[in-house]
Amino acid sequence: MGRRTVISNYRTFLAIAREALRASEEADRKHKTPKPDGTGHIIIADPERQSFKQSLVAIAFVGAFLDAVLYWIGRDVLGKSQYKKVTEGSNTYEHCLAKIFEKLCISDDDLINDCARFREARNELLHEKAIPIEELGKKGIRVAQKEAANAVSVAIRIVERLKIAI
Repeated sequence: MGRRTVISNYRTFLAIAREALRASEEADRKHKTPKPDGTGHIIIADPERQSFKQSLVAIAFVGAFLDAVLYWIGRDVLGKSQYKKVTEGSNTYEHCLAKIFEKLCISDDDLINDCARFREARNELLHEKAIPIEELGKKGIRVAQKEAANAVSVAIRIVERLKIAI
């Protein structure tokens, strides 16, 4: 697809997200030690919560990456007025991505679904609402480290599917 040259920080956003994911995984590894019987790990407390913090950074910067890339490619592929209609009706990453994929004849329901998972996790983790302890776990508990890995995976897969230069 012939895209116009644009000025954007999308590469930097993705680089920050990937670096934060690596830092999260490294911090997570530092706070696990194998059980003597080899059946799993013993988790050691991380009072600074480095893995969690870096996971949030990764999630936030994948969001910035998606905002930049979907705006740029959405306007390029769909046209300015159609892109505006798409984002006015439902301003979700997965809706916009689905419309771009549809226009480019790309089919990838797994990526669209993982994009929705990213959006939901991002909203829950970065726009946290305090909940009573008795309600904890009723809707499931998100693990920031797993959601950060999904977020970066979504971004990388979008790069691959849309052939974005990184």
